[in-house]
Amino acid sequence: MRLKVSFDWVSLHFRTTDVDNVVRHILKLKLSEFSLEDYARYQYSQLYRYGAINLYVDSKDETHGVLIECSGTACRELETILEAQERDWYDLFNDCLVYEKDLRLRSVTPLIEGEEATDSLSYFNVTRLDLALDEFYSEKGNYKLLNLFEHFHDGLVGTTKRRYSSQMGGQYTSEGLINDGLTLYLGSPQSSPFFRFYEKDAERAKALSLSLDSVHDLYGYKNRYEIVLRGDKAHKFIQGYVSEYFDVAKRAVDIINANLVVFSDFHGHLDEEWYDLMNSKEAYRFETNPKEVDVNRTWVWAEKNVLPTMAFLKKDDPEKFQELLEHSKIPKRYQHYLERKQTHEKQNP
Repeated sequence: MRLKVSFDWVSLHFRTTDVDNVVRHILKLKLSEFSLEDYARYQYSQLYRYGAINLYVDSKDETHGVLIECSGTACRELETILEAQERDWYDLFNDCLVYEKDLRLRSVTPLIEGEEATDSLSYFNVTRLDLALDEFYSEKGNYKLLNLFEHFHDGLVGTTKRRYSSQMGGQYTSEGLINDGLTLYLGSPQSSPFFRFYEKDAERAKALSLSLDSVHDLYGYKNRYEIVLRGDKAHKFIQGYVSEYFDVAKRAVDIINANLVVFSDFHGHLDEEWYDLMNSKEAYRFETNPKEVDVNRTWVWAEKNVLPTMAFLKKDDPEKFQELLEHSKIPKRYQHYLERKQTHEKQNP
């Protein structure tokens, strides 16, 4: 296998103010398991969080409704939740479409505007969907993104996109020049699909202050090819996935191949190295990679936002502080984490 394909960003919008119902039907969780933040974005009035999963709520405006937003980290955490529930991505998206029908039936709009007006409304939308195609390091060799960059520069790439750009940089350190890696962008960030291809091993090496060899050994990363779908194209992808149950990996590769053709010369010969990566059915597959809630993120957040306040409260009224601490309930998502941690420690003393 040359490529592993996964969902790397999922945004789900529901035309309803009933956030409790959305959480129960779609995520199969309870809103009480989420933490309410003291800020929000996208003009929403409230933001709830479960690990890295963001839940934006507008309790007054049905059109603004409820937005479930999952970044790459959140997608991995959601896969853990789905796995525990004996569900998968297909089940989740199917539940979204079923729930949309329920919202439509329960809407009061037909009583006011008539049936025809209701049919034109959308009660569920996939507003963004990112597909990540990860190429892992191989001692036999990997595709060189610099070759694709040079093909673009030489006019050897046929594409449906009018715009492409690139970014490459580095920095001098005490250990010498560190390469940030090459990133290629195809299309504008607002277009759909938008493509971002980059050297993930160099990106991770910079972020983690590791050598490329260490990244290869520890994580196996080499290149990543990302597809960003927005609006109607994101929604139709999921509708098709539920109705046809197609191979997500194959469809992702098809999207890339439909939007760019890479030639090796001006005589119409295709670039064999590129299509060895993108055209073999044995070269790719769709996978999930469930991961636990990132407790380290919680520690960092607590250190910056919670612990200073706790230190003050403890000095202000030690008895009351201790009483509140003893009666505080651990959120269920962390209870599950602690239970699994204790089980692991018993099995691996």
